[in-house]
Amino acid sequence: MDAAHEAGLKVGFYYSPRDWYNPNYLTEDHHRYLEYYFEEIQELLTNYGDIDIMWFDSIGRSSLNEWDARTLLRRMKQLQPDLIVNNRYTSVLAGYEQSPYDINGDFATPEHRLGGFDSERPWESCMTVTEAPGGGWSYRPDGRIKTVEESVKYLINNVVNDGNLLYNIGPMANGKLNEDHAQVFREVGEWLEPYGEAVYNTRGGPYISPKWGESTYKTNDDGTQTIYLHVTPLLNDYTVEGDNPPAGSRL
Repeated sequence: MDAAHEAGLKVGFYYSPRDWYNPNYLTEDHHRYLEYYFEEIQELLTNYGDIDIMWFDSIGRSSLNEWDARTLLRRMKQLQPDLIVNNRYTSVLAGYEQSPYDINGDFATPEHRLGGFDSERPWESCMTVTEAPGGGWSYRPDGRIKTVEESVKYLINNVVNDGNLLYNIGPMANGKLNEDHAQVFREVGEWLEPYGEAVYNTRGGPYISPKWGESTYKTNDDGTQTIYLHVTPLLNDYTVEGDNPPAGSRL
């Protein structure tokens, strides 16, 4: 965390509420597990300086009533007022469904799919550079490595639909990155060298699903807007439409 802060990076924690090895987890003594759970979150948000994101995984198939989500959210915001929290600390699946509005998190997290256009609620597609049974989130040497073209597809489709891309790369057991995986990210970076202006700090729109491609835009310091047109075959037939779209979507 010190190194990240010194480098000017935003920092965040991934946290899984589910703990199959804790003897109190989802038992009649689950309230004791909640004490442990809340104390861990407090430790993470008080011992490491400014924290920008708490990225929770889901609560599985358990009931939301077992998690005291409102108390957890209130405590997190008291400890770190500028913290943003994803929606999965109240989510029973992979970021698709809606929880009660006041505890639905700051952004949605559809997993292994690209969302339709939604400029009302922040969202990010959670994708992996490795395709493997179970999702490919950890290091999977048996998995298929996504191509640079596929990776750029994910990026373009998300930004034109006003979303973000979370793109996972799993480290090996020694903490290093597989060179073949890392090379995909390097080549996506090379693609961004000439085209990044149409991606970074932009919003999706104003043209929504025209036949020629898609668009992004940014508002300039003088109040004018610059519009970028994405005319590319990488946009064709790749956005998933109608599969649990986020609230407020226009597909």
